[in-house]
Amino acid sequence: MDKQILDLLTEMNKEIKSMRTDVNDLKTEMHNRFDTIEAKLEGVGGQFELTN
Repeated sequence: MDKQILDLLTEMNKEIKSMRTDVNDLKTEMHNRFDTIEAKLEGVGGQFELTN
């Protein structure tokens, strides 16, 4: 019984670590997307300033 509990806890620990990695990867991807969008918006803003 103790071995089964230990095995379950070990497996849960592995899954949680994997989920943390996935979340961190997603956060990095979203930051990159927002940085790209921000750069595009700044470029558009610069175009409007040049037309005035």
